[in-house]
Amino acid sequence: MKIFIFFILTVLSVYSFRLPIPFGEINFTKTPDGETQFGIGSNVNIGGSGAESNLQFSKKEKWNCSTGGGVLVDGKKFGTNSTFGGGKEGLTADTDIQAGKHTLHGGVGKENEFIGDLTNAINDEKNNTKKPKI
Repeated sequence: MKIFIFFILTVLSVYSFRLPIPFGEINFTKTPDGETQFGIGSNVNIGGSGAESNLQFSKKEKWNCSTGGGVLVDGKKFGTNSTFGGGKEGLTADTDIQAGKHTLHGGVGKENEFIGDLTNAINDEKNNTKKPKI
C-alpha cells in the first residue's frame, strides 16, 4: 500500500503541483494540450488595498516569460503585465498597463494601439470627472 501511495504521489507531482508560500505560491503545471508552466506569485489584499507580483514561464510550441505586478488601491489595480517570448512565428514583446479601470495594451508593433488606448482613457477620465462647483 505504501508503494502504491508513493507511486500515485510521484505521478501526480510530475503533472502538476502548487506549493503555498506566505502570501503566494509556487506552481508547476502540465496542461492536457502539452504546455508546461512554472511560476511563482504573491499577493496581499486587505480591504481592497494591497499588492501583487508574479513570474511565469511557459513552453509549448513557443516559450514565454510573463511578469506582472502592481498595487491595489480602493479595489482598483495599478501596475503592469509583460510578456516576452519566441517561437516559429518570431518574437513576442508585449506590455499591458493597468490603470484603474483602464488597460493600455502595448508592445512591439502595438504602438498605435497603445496611443489609442491612452487617448481613450484620458478622454474617459475627462468626461467622467466631476467638476467642482464654484
